[in-house]
Amino acid sequence: MTCSPACRTMACRRGTLKELRSLAKGLDISPASILHAKAMQLLSPELSNKAMAGEIKLYDDDVLEAVGKEFLKRAMAVLQQCKL
Repeated sequence: MTCSPACRTMACRRGTLKELRSLAKGLDISPASILHAKAMQLLSPELSNKAMAGEIKLYDDDVLEAVGKEFLKRAMAVLQQCKL
């Protein structure tokens, strides 16, 4: 659920993983689903609104593709600014 061992260590120290697992258990969903929903809300608010309304599901192929494309677009913009 974290990007690296260093991030995992910090998440454990701050208690965010414990908090996430507790929330997920209370909602009877996986912690990954919570993080996926959060990413969708950040990267594609219009899809997030549709998911909240029950019009689409988080893991539909077209939803995953749209969120992935938005992530890639933003990542490429950052790379271009950094000139890496």
